[in-house]
Amino acid sequence: MFVSQYIFDNDIKDDKIFLIDEDGTKFPNIELSQALKIAKDKKKNIVLIVPAKEKSLSICRVVDKQKFLFEAKKKEKEKQKNLNSVQKLKEVSIRSKIGKADLERYIKNTISWVENNNQVKIKIDAKNDISEISREEIKQISRKLDKDEFNKKRLEILNNNSHLIDNIVQKLYEKIISGLSEKVKITQPLKRVNNTTFITIFSPLNRK
Repeated sequence: MFVSQYIFDNDIKDDKIFLIDEDGTKFPNIELSQALKIAKDKKKNIVLIVPAKEKSLSICRVVDKQKFLFEAKKKEKEKQKNLNSVQKLKEVSIRSKIGKADLERYIKNTISWVENNNQVKIKIDAKNDISEISREEIKQISRKLDKDEFNKKRLEILNNNSHLIDNIVQKLYEKIISGLSEKVKITQPLKRVNNTTFITIFSPLNRK
Protein backbone atom coordinates (compact mmCIF):
# COMPACT_ATOMS: atom_id res chain seq x y z
CA MET A 1 0.00 0.00 0.00
CA PHE A 2 1.32 3.46 -0.90
CA VAL A 3 1.70 6.02 1.91
CA SER A 4 -1.00 8.24 0.39
CA GLN A 5 -3.49 5.35 0.51
CA TYR A 6 -3.53 4.86 4.29
CA ILE A 7 -6.78 5.86 6.01
CA PHE A 8 -6.76 7.33 9.51
CA ASP A 9 -9.19 8.13 12.33
CA ASN A 10 -12.53 9.68 11.27
CA ASP A 11 -11.90 8.87 7.62
CA ILE A 12 -12.46 5.22 8.51
CA LYS A 13 -16.11 4.59 7.60
CA ASP A 14 -16.82 1.42 9.60
CA ASP A 15 -19.12 1.49 12.64
CA LYS A 16 -17.22 -1.38 14.27
CA ILE A 17 -13.65 -2.54 13.79
CA PHE A 18 -11.10 -5.10 14.96
CA LEU A 19 -8.59 -2.97 16.87
CA ILE A 20 -5.02 -3.84 17.79
CA ASP A 21 -3.49 -1.60 20.45
CA GLU A 22 0.18 -0.56 20.58
CA ASP A 23 1.01 -3.27 23.09
CA GLY A 24 -0.73 -5.95 21.02
CA THR A 25 -3.98 -5.99 22.98
CA LYS A 26 -6.85 -6.94 20.69
CA PHE A 27 -10.39 -5.60 20.64
CA PRO A 28 -12.17 -7.97 18.21
CA ASN A 29 -15.46 -6.07 17.97
CA ILE A 30 -15.23 -2.47 19.12
CA GLU A 31 -17.19 0.63 18.17
CA LEU A 32 -15.12 3.02 16.07
CA SER A 33 -16.01 5.89 18.38
CA GLN A 34 -14.68 3.95 21.36
CA ALA A 35 -11.53 3.01 19.46
CA LEU A 36 -10.93 6.66 18.58
CA LYS A 37 -11.26 7.57 22.27
CA ILE A 38 -8.66 4.92 23.22
CA ALA A 39 -6.25 6.38 20.67
CA LYS A 40 -6.98 10.00 21.63
CA ASP A 41 -6.32 9.31 25.31
CA LYS A 42 -2.84 8.13 24.28
CA LYS A 43 -2.39 11.05 21.87
CA LYS A 44 -2.20 8.52 19.05
CA ASN A 45 -4.16 7.67 15.90
CA ILE A 46 -5.97 4.74 14.35
CA VAL A 47 -4.91 3.49 10.93
CA LEU A 48 -6.82 1.08 8.69
CA ILE A 49 -4.57 -1.92 7.97
CA VAL A 50 -6.93 -4.43 6.33
CA PRO A 51 -10.35 -3.35 4.93
CA ALA A 52 -13.45 -5.28 5.93
CA LYS A 53 -14.43 -8.38 3.98
CA GLU A 54 -17.75 -10.22 3.79
CA LYS A 55 -17.65 -11.82 7.22
CA SER A 56 -14.83 -9.94 8.93
CA LEU A 57 -14.37 -6.46 10.34
CA SER A 58 -11.76 -4.00 9.21
CA ILE A 59 -8.48 -4.46 11.05
CA CYS A 60 -7.07 -1.25 12.49
CA ARG A 61 -4.08 -0.42 14.65
CA VAL A 62 -3.27 2.28 17.20
CA VAL A 63 -0.20 4.16 15.95
CA ASP A 64 1.73 7.38 16.10
CA LYS A 65 0.64 8.78 12.72
CA GLN A 66 3.82 10.69 11.89
CA LYS A 67 6.10 7.84 12.90
CA PHE A 68 3.92 5.31 11.07
CA LEU A 69 3.97 7.32 7.82
CA PHE A 70 7.74 7.86 8.10
CA GLU A 71 8.37 4.11 8.44
CA ALA A 72 5.87 3.27 5.69
CA LYS A 73 7.51 5.73 3.30
CA LYS A 74 10.93 4.33 4.14
CA LYS A 75 9.77 0.78 3.37
CA GLU A 76 8.10 1.95 0.15
CA LYS A 77 11.35 3.54 -1.07
CA GLU A 78 13.37 0.44 -0.18
CA LYS A 79 10.91 -1.80 -2.00
CA GLN A 80 11.04 0.39 -5.11
CA LYS A 81 14.83 0.43 -4.96
CA ASN A 82 14.93 -3.36 -4.90
CA LEU A 83 12.48 -3.62 -7.80
CA ASN A 84 14.55 -1.25 -9.91
CA SER A 85 17.83 -2.99 -9.17
CA VAL A 86 16.79 -6.52 -10.20
CA GLN A 87 15.96 -6.21 -13.85
CA LYS A 88 19.11 -7.10 -15.77
CA LEU A 89 19.49 -10.45 -17.47
CA LYS A 90 23.02 -11.59 -18.25
CA GLU A 91 23.26 -14.17 -21.04
CA VAL A 92 26.14 -16.60 -21.36
CA SER A 93 26.77 -19.24 -24.02
CA ILE A 94 29.04 -22.22 -23.34
CA ARG A 95 29.93 -25.41 -25.15
CA SER A 96 29.02 -28.69 -23.48
CA LYS A 97 32.63 -29.81 -23.94
CA ILE A 98 33.95 -26.80 -22.05
CA GLY A 99 37.29 -27.19 -20.26
CA LYS A 100 37.56 -27.32 -16.48
CA ALA A 101 39.28 -23.93 -16.12
CA ASP A 102 36.78 -22.19 -18.41
CA LEU A 103 33.85 -23.78 -16.57
CA GLU A 104 35.19 -22.61 -13.21
CA ARG A 105 35.53 -19.09 -14.61
CA TYR A 106 31.93 -19.09 -15.89
CA ILE A 107 30.64 -20.37 -12.55
CA LYS A 108 32.60 -17.69 -10.69
CA ASN A 109 31.19 -14.99 -13.00
CA THR A 110 27.66 -16.36 -12.58
CA ILE A 111 27.93 -16.16 -8.78
CA SER A 112 29.28 -12.61 -9.00
CA TRP A 113 26.51 -11.45 -11.36
CA VAL A 114 23.75 -13.02 -9.28
CA GLU A 115 25.12 -11.58 -6.03
CA ASN A 116 24.97 -8.18 -7.75
CA ASN A 117 21.22 -8.69 -8.21
CA ASN A 118 21.17 -9.91 -11.81
CA GLN A 119 19.59 -12.93 -13.42
CA VAL A 120 21.91 -15.15 -15.42
CA LYS A 121 20.78 -17.23 -18.39
CA ILE A 122 23.22 -19.93 -19.45
CA LYS A 123 22.83 -21.44 -22.91
CA ILE A 124 24.58 -24.76 -23.42
CA ASP A 125 25.48 -25.62 -27.00
CA ALA A 126 25.94 -29.36 -27.57
CA LYS A 127 26.37 -29.37 -31.35
CA ASN A 128 29.85 -30.86 -30.99
CA ASP A 129 28.65 -33.72 -28.80
CA ILE A 130 27.26 -35.96 -31.52
CA SER A 131 28.67 -39.44 -31.16
CA GLU A 132 31.52 -40.42 -33.49
CA ILE A 133 29.15 -42.71 -35.43
CA SER A 134 26.68 -39.86 -35.91
CA ARG A 135 29.48 -37.51 -36.92
CA GLU A 136 30.63 -39.97 -39.59
CA GLU A 137 27.04 -40.51 -40.76
CA ILE A 138 26.57 -36.77 -41.20
CA LYS A 139 29.88 -36.50 -43.00
CA GLN A 140 28.85 -39.22 -45.44
CA ILE A 141 25.37 -37.86 -46.21
CA SER A 142 26.72 -34.34 -46.71
CA ARG A 143 28.37 -35.59 -49.89
CA LYS A 144 25.26 -37.21 -51.29
CA LEU A 145 22.30 -34.95 -50.48
CA ASP A 146 21.27 -31.42 -51.38
CA LYS A 147 20.99 -28.80 -48.62
CA ASP A 148 17.31 -29.39 -47.67
CA GLU A 149 17.64 -33.18 -47.68
CA PHE A 150 20.89 -32.92 -45.73
CA ASN A 151 19.33 -30.77 -42.98
CA LYS A 152 16.37 -33.13 -42.73
CA LYS A 153 18.61 -36.18 -42.44
CA ARG A 154 20.94 -34.44 -40.00
CA LEU A 155 17.96 -33.66 -37.75
CA GLU A 156 16.92 -37.30 -37.87
CA ILE A 157 20.41 -38.41 -36.80
CA LEU A 158 20.43 -35.91 -33.95
CA ASN A 159 17.04 -37.14 -32.77
CA ASN A 160 18.29 -40.73 -32.76
CA ASN A 161 21.21 -39.71 -30.57
CA SER A 162 19.46 -37.19 -28.32
CA HIS A 163 19.86 -39.43 -25.25
CA LEU A 164 23.65 -39.21 -25.63
CA ILE A 165 23.50 -35.41 -25.73
CA ASP A 166 21.09 -35.38 -22.77
CA ASN A 167 23.54 -37.34 -20.64
CA ILE A 168 26.49 -35.10 -21.51
CA VAL A 169 24.60 -31.86 -20.88
CA GLN A 170 23.01 -33.17 -17.67
CA LYS A 171 26.45 -33.95 -16.24
CA LEU A 172 27.65 -30.45 -17.14
CA TYR A 173 24.53 -28.93 -15.53
CA GLU A 174 25.22 -30.88 -12.33
CA LYS A 175 28.78 -29.53 -12.28
CA ILE A 176 27.43 -25.98 -12.63
CA ILE A 177 24.91 -26.49 -9.81
CA SER A 178 27.49 -27.99 -7.46
CA GLY A 179 29.77 -24.98 -7.99
CA LEU A 180 27.19 -22.30 -7.22
CA SER A 181 26.86 -20.58 -3.84
CA GLU A 182 23.89 -20.80 -1.48
CA LYS A 183 22.89 -17.26 -2.51
CA VAL A 184 21.97 -18.46 -6.01
CA LYS A 185 18.50 -19.77 -6.83
CA ILE A 186 17.55 -21.92 -9.85
CA THR A 187 14.76 -20.01 -11.61
CA GLN A 188 14.67 -22.19 -14.73
CA PRO A 189 15.95 -25.77 -14.38
CA LEU A 190 17.77 -27.25 -17.36
CA LYS A 191 15.48 -27.09 -20.40
CA ARG A 192 15.98 -28.33 -23.95
CA VAL A 193 15.34 -25.62 -26.55
CA ASN A 194 16.14 -27.75 -29.60
CA ASN A 195 18.17 -30.84 -30.45
CA THR A 196 21.49 -29.45 -29.34
CA THR A 197 20.67 -26.35 -27.28
CA PHE A 198 19.73 -26.18 -23.61
CA ILE A 199 19.13 -23.27 -21.22
CA THR A 200 19.04 -22.70 -17.49
CA ILE A 201 18.42 -19.48 -15.52
CA PHE A 202 19.71 -18.44 -12.11
CA SER A 203 18.55 -15.57 -9.87
CA PRO A 204 19.33 -14.02 -6.49
CA LEU A 205 17.99 -16.17 -3.65
CA ASN A 206 15.65 -13.44 -2.37
CA ARG A 207 14.07 -12.81 -5.77
CA LYS A 208 10.61 -14.24 -6.46
